[in-house]
Amino acid sequence: MLNTPIEIFDDVSSTSSTVTVSMTWTGAGVPPFSTRQQFMFRAKGSKFAFSSTDTEEPATASGNVTAADGTTFDLSNLEFASLDSVKSGELDVSH
Repeated sequence: MLNTPIEIFDDVSSTSSTVTVSMTWTGAGVPPFSTRQQFMFRAKGSKFAFSSTDTEEPATASGNVTAADGTTFDLSNLEFASLDSVKSGELDVSH
């Protein structure tokens, strides 16, 4: 469950305000699946390496977002929701 205020910024009016996000996720009973990525690049004087593991489980989600003026946006009819766990690392070396 997530219930937290988040600051947002409006580029058009250059103003910021706070919205409150209240969400609940529930696993859909489908086994999770994992993805692993690795990437390495080497050139003279530099090295870049990246590794990532992502586990994702389909889910259902419900909740709402409430603006500072009290307007509430219902999020109960979402097309997609998932529970994710991501682990990633990066190494950059140059000399």
